[in-house]
Amino acid sequence: MTDTTDTLDTSEPTNSSLNREFTAGGKSVQVTIYGDGAGGWLLEIIDVYDNSTCWQAPFKTDQEALDVGIRALEEEGIDYFIGATERRPTCRWFQPSKNVKKVFNIQVQK
Repeated sequence: MTDTTDTLDTSEPTNSSLNREFTAGGKSVQVTIYGDGAGGWLLEIIDVYDNSTCWQAPFKTDQEALDVGIRALEEEGIDYFIGATERRPTCRWFQPSKNVKKVFNIQVQK
């Protein structure tokens, strides 16, 4: 008899060395990129209240994920990625807004 039970992968995700904090207008978010366990990279932007905005589809490389994250911050503005302040972490899927605006004063901290 063979065991067909699925095994749960409990290993820690692989974090990218490209993870960064971004600051604009005195507000900061953390851009977090980590491996999906299948060769792809997942992108998540987390605010200071632990609210996160996630991308549904994995990226081929961590650099591609970082580039998309930076572009989203520039186009949407940092306020788009900051959620509720009562420290009840939430996660939402990224959906570009219809009123895209440009923000050019983002600072990258390594």
